[in-house]
Amino acid sequence: MIKLKYLIEGLLSLLNLDDVLEKYRTDTNWTDWYMSGGCYTFADALNKYLKNQGKYIAIIEPNTNAMVHVCILYNGKYCDYNGCRSKTDILSDIAVNGTPKWKTINRSTISSERNFDNSEVSSILRDLNKIKNN
Repeated sequence: MIKLKYLIEGLLSLLNLDDVLEKYRTDTNWTDWYMSGGCYTFADALNKYLKNQGKYIAIIEPNTNAMVHVCILYNGKYCDYNGCRSKTDILSDIAVNGTPKWKTINRSTISSERNFDNSEVSSILRDLNKIKNN
């Protein structure tokens, strides 16, 4: 019975998160910046919004070992600007040569990336919280 309770709570949490992300995408006119360079910033803001309950996940191109995307693993789903989805759905949004590696990383890995913007993290977090509270 306890496992069922946590499963239901997790599903409701994902549904609420998807609603917040849907509104955020609408408010930002479905910009592609969060998928093409700004994913590090968005992932950090999203994890802070989730009270650091998610894990940073890097999608790494096998031949170059370059991070091509970062998302948050939360309640069994991979969450980014486009919502909480499966690995297959995440991969449909990005270009990867070969079979990518999925790797858990820490915040310091993304905060050192050239496209990472701490002030933008604060702005995104503020906007997500505003949506949640309305």
